[in-house]
Amino acid sequence: MPDLADLTDALIALIPEDGSRITNDQIQAALEQEAGEPISDDALKEIKGLVVAMGAAEGVKGPGGGLKAPGVAAPALAAPAASGGRTRRSGSGATPAAPSSTIAPGTTAASVLTGELRNQIDRIWDAFWSGGIANPLEVLEQLTYLLFIRRLDELETLEERKALRTGQPMARRLFPEGSDSRDRPYGQLRWSRFKELAAAEMYELVGESVFPFLRTLGSDGTAYAQHMKDARFTIPTPALLQKVVDLLNAVPMEDRDTKGDIYEYMLGKLATAGTNGQFRTPRHIIELMVAMTEPTPRDVMVDPACGTCGFPVAVGEYLRTHHPEILSDPELREHFNHGLFHGFDFDTTMLRIGAMNMLLHGVENPDVSYRDSLSEDRASEESKYTLVLANPPFAGSLDFASTSGKLQRVVKTKSTCSGGGTAHCELQPC
Repeated sequence: MPDLADLTDALIALIPEDGSRITNDQIQAALEQEAGEPISDDALKEIKGLVVAMGAAEGVKGPGGGLKAPGVAAPALAAPAASGGRTRRSGSGATPAAPSSTIAPGTTAASVLTGELRNQIDRIWDAFWSGGIANPLEVLEQLTYLLFIRRLDELETLEERKALRTGQPMARRLFPEGSDSRDRPYGQLRWSRFKELAAAEMYELVGESVFPFLRTLGSDGTAYAQHMKDARFTIPTPALLQKVVDLLNAVPMEDRDTKGDIYEYMLGKLATAGTNGQFRTPRHIIELMVAMTEPTPRDVMVDPACGTCGFPVAVGEYLRTHHPEILSDPELREHFNHGLFHGFDFDTTMLRIGAMNMLLHGVENPDVSYRDSLSEDRASEESKYTLVLANPPFAGSLDFASTSGKLQRVVKTKSTCSGGGTAHCELQPC
């Protein structure tokens, strides 16, 4: 179990900045995920007491208890709809139970985020547009790289703090000791260091050292590092890079839910379909499909045309809500982070974005891989998965010669789907 200081730091990072509270149940679930084992009520009380004593939070009274940011007023709640003085009841005369979630099905990331956060993301997007990058896919790709660089720095900082408290050497160094091929110390490649540089110096460092460093990370075996091996730095000017780094640095990314909603909001700006038919399935459709399939903690799910990983992300969120034991049971948590999620695509940009989407939604190492899911060499995997969720592309063509023979015996086609964006497929029965 991590020491008390680590869990205290983890709890401080969970406190919402907008004045809303995090309940005792939410605190306990998050800290148990961090610790990898159950946390007693006494230990939880001690950790909360330390955070309050440090002035990092204040207690919340009432049902559910919890903590909130000190001195920050809670967000205003919408007034309840008028009911004419009557309470709606079921046929048995009992008052229906309150919904289990305050977020209605179909709620978009834009509606979950605060207005200030949406404005911050919009300003970043506008900065790219005015700076000469108008393709939303390229904007999101560059933002994905920068978010990954920032995440590496955050993980390195956590390792440093742990080593300092325990007096032990760092278990893992993301930024090695020594210098790169341009004699720049690897420590200078960290987000927290280069964000303070002047525009021209930052631009040179990021282009000549940071991105080449990203391309060397694939050996650590994670989905995120593997998809960074061909990272391209296409931000055209030092002024744009400095502006984007400053704006991105001001966006709070400590809380998993906030990180996920921010990235979902960015993904929502991908309004144009790509040459292979990529597009985002509406979030409420994804959530409906996931709810209908009722995933379980021991499922092995796959999306054979994963794109930005909307379905794997939704399965993860469903399991966190309906099966919270998945984060406290060591075996289930290992499966959740390393064996449950599989997503395939043959667009490397989509894979990078999808892997980052999973990372920001709290999945440590999903299998997000380059693959033609219809090819002959993957036909043997038909029994590997217990849950398949996908929305196949509505445009594009197939390499008929390499398509699975089993599939060809059912249907022959050289086109995925056609018909002006409809789901009408051109099928040729054998």
